[in-house]
Amino acid sequence: MRFATLLATGLFVAASPLASFAQTTVPVSRFYAGVGASLLTDSPFKDSGASSTILGPALTAGVRLSPRWAVQAGAALAWRNQTQSPYFPPGVPASIPGTLDTHTATLIVPVLGRFTFAPAPKRFHVEALGGLTVLRAATTYTYTVVPPASTGQPSRQETERRNQLSGNVSLGPGVRYTVGPHVELTGHALVNAVIGYSLAHFTDRAFLNVLVGAHYTFG
Repeated sequence: MRFATLLATGLFVAASPLASFAQTTVPVSRFYAGVGASLLTDSPFKDSGASSTILGPALTAGVRLSPRWAVQAGAALAWRNQTQSPYFPPGVPASIPGTLDTHTATLIVPVLGRFTFAPAPKRFHVEALGGLTVLRAATTYTYTVVPPASTGQPSRQETERRNQLSGNVSLGPGVRYTVGPHVELTGHALVNAVIGYSLAHFTDRAFLNVLVGAHYTFG
């Protein structure tokens, strides 16, 4: 329910600046779809400690409301695996180290409005994008310890799963290059400010989402 609420809010945020424009003009809607990659990183905003970066495939679908305005939604899925060894959980003697394996799958759903500063017939287009990005992360922690045989203690393994949801206000520039009548190459760099709490592996302030890909326009 919370995911659906955030997604609906993103659609409203992305579409609201276009509503008044659409009332005064009647452009021909042109649907487009795209494939590419999404990279999320907190490196530009990190004051100290190790930064985090995840990368995964992305899909995009949108509609052009006019030569300058469009609204689009996307979905990307990224995975991250980490191993910490030796690992000493609370309450376990330091003489018996273990290993902590962390696997995180993150779903990224940006819902954006798009304004083009240089519309057709130019091939190179500069844009501004804004809206809401929803992140849903499923993390599995697996702790394994194998004591030395001399201790007489059995080996054990513990698993913990956590799900986290985050809404983020997104804003940033983009570029498009028209290859042909229906094909465009795209690149966007969105700064995301976290609403409420953030995912554990991102800063509490902001992170960057870089999207690159190709779009095909129907009709």
